[in-house]
Amino acid sequence: MHSQGHKGIALLLYSPITYFLLETGRPIFAIGGLVLVLMLSMVPDKDMVIPLLRHRGPTHTIWFAGVVGAVLAGVGIVIQFGLDQIGIVAVAVPVTGLFIVGFLSIVYHIIGDALNPSGVRPYKPISSHKHALGVTKSGSFLGNWFFYILGFVANLVAVALGLQGLLM
Repeated sequence: MHSQGHKGIALLLYSPITYFLLETGRPIFAIGGLVLVLMLSMVPDKDMVIPLLRHRGPTHTIWFAGVVGAVLAGVGIVIQFGLDQIGIVAVAVPVTGLFIVGFLSIVYHIIGDALNPSGVRPYKPISSHKHALGVTKSGSFLGNWFFYILGFVANLVAVALGLQGLLM
């Protein structure tokens, strides 16, 4: 998939979390998570510009998703420590949430690539099983924009429903 397709898949799959966070009165976390998911949606494809990394290799595995989640959680810990040091204790950085958002962002990308015929091997080196559903080709203009629009609409619905519960 291209950028629009990956962003659309991320929006689509994150929409239940958007709804849940809004419904439970956490709009800042809903917006922050959504922004992070979109920012991280193309990170696995950085393997195309890093020498010695094969495209859809290590950066397209659940192990990499765990590393990205851990790095994001680590950043949260550092931020929390910094806030504590300067005396701002009222702010609690959601470290577990940061891990989940980082992990899911990469998993969403992997799911997007599993939708095309080339597929991915997300459990390598433990398993070389290829996941390739062949729903759309990665370069398909229609496929990429279909998922982008679908994800955008799904998130709009999640926001509308979540805000409805928040405002009542």
